[in-house]
Amino acid sequence: MWLRGISPFILGLMLTQGAALAQNVGNVGAANPTATGTPPSASASHALSVGGAVVHREKIQTSGEGTTQVTFLDKSTLNVGRNSTVVIDKFVYDQQAGTGEMATSMTKGVMRFVGGQVSHTNGASVKTPVATIGIRGGTMTIIFMPGGHLMVIDHFGHIDISNNVSSQTIVRPGYAVEVDGLNVPIGPPFPVPQNILAEAMALLGSKPGQHGGVHHWPDDLMAARYGVGNGRLPNDPANTPGPWTVDTINLGDTFVTNRAQQQQLNGVTIPAPPTNTSRTVMGTTPPPPPPPPPVAGPRA
Repeated sequence: MWLRGISPFILGLMLTQGAALAQNVGNVGAANPTATGTPPSASASHALSVGGAVVHREKIQTSGEGTTQVTFLDKSTLNVGRNSTVVIDKFVYDQQAGTGEMATSMTKGVMRFVGGQVSHTNGASVKTPVATIGIRGGTMTIIFMPGGHLMVIDHFGHIDISNNVSSQTIVRPGYAVEVDGLNVPIGPPFPVPQNILAEAMALLGSKPGQHGGVHHWPDDLMAARYGVGNGRLPNDPANTPGPWTVDTINLGDTFVTNRAQQQQLNGVTIPAPPTNTSRTVMGTTPPPPPPPPPVAGPRA
């Protein structure tokens, strides 16, 4: 065999490098068909399934029906929406020290990042064709708009966006910046239109009839057995999403909200964003807002 001519040292180094390339960085928390992953050493992609491992430098792709969520070892999460492509470029995490680095790249679609421990230490970054985004201690949504424009929405935390000619910083929840090109100056942050949030939520979440890859839903008996309450979630999917909305399948929401509010956002009051706008995420028409409740007239 050809391995006989290789010294034990070189062979060990090769095996160590191979193991590093296939190092697990997290697991799939939800997946709707079709969502696929392609490890760096694989010649073909495989369908993502709940509980499956995600490795260093894996490419994640979704179809027009597919969405997925990846939960990392530090409790960071990525929600990858429909028609999206994301690559896990780097993830290093020291569990004992609680520090590490995270870098991803994104070329199309919609993605929501919920920061875990790594984002509260050295931060995390996302590289796109028109800008590089850094986030520290928070949650953001990145959307590719029609014409190649990019929108970055701050839900919590500190976000820096830069391209070849300028940079902007967002520190207010419910605000965003739009990037029109790699060599086009980035405009100042603005309140996110309500219809953009609604469209992003629709592209990130499950469609009717989809269950995120979960085949057995917990019932009331299971909830009682494990002491899980039956109260409604504050971000009820039946309500129109506002500037504080974070998709309810994100496992890191509570952690990120608490940490970000304590560290950066105490006492900040955010004005309501405008409701009338012509912007759309991918050329789709958002659903109309629900009508206001009827007002009872005076009694005779």
